[in-house]
Amino acid sequence: MLTIRAIALAKPTFMIRLSLTGETWPEVKRNTQQFNRAMHKALGHDGWAACYQVHQNPSGDGQTHVHMYARADRLDADLVQEKAIKVGMGREVHVQSIQEVGLGYGMHPVADTSDLDHDEAAAEVKDFIDINGGTYVHGTRGFWRDRSGNPTTLKAARRSSANPDDWTVQYLPKTDS
Repeated sequence: MLTIRAIALAKPTFMIRLSLTGETWPEVKRNTQQFNRAMHKALGHDGWAACYQVHQNPSGDGQTHVHMYARADRLDADLVQEKAIKVGMGREVHVQSIQEVGLGYGMHPVADTSDLDHDEAAAEVKDFIDINGGTYVHGTRGFWRDRSGNPTTLKAARRSSANPDDWTVQYLPKTDS
């Protein structure tokens, strides 16, 4: 998945889960933008960069939660909770180092569909994209990086993460049929 590889190039240091982020994409977008502005203000522009994905709550209550990959030198749950509550999100937050949780977790609804048939998997992906405003991931300005660590766009980070020099190509012998 190029998106997960692009996230890896950005070298996030924390995975954050924010609760009760909204019921509709416009509400989630507004709350998350306000949260990111509050974190920039608290940690400095160079002290905070993040990308996130929105998930429906499994309880079926209509609410969402956000999985956020953040790059910050320091971060504690109290600060994250304070800023989340201030912008109207839930009190429940989880902050873990990226080493504890890994990079692919936020994409699990679309990356882990092996136990679903084709139609179910397609519906899962469509639902994920719909709740995320038509895309897989959203990033703050300055989050995405290229292979050299320079700021770039998500599109360029995906392209950079798909460097053909990293690809292993296995050629199969021709068969006479």
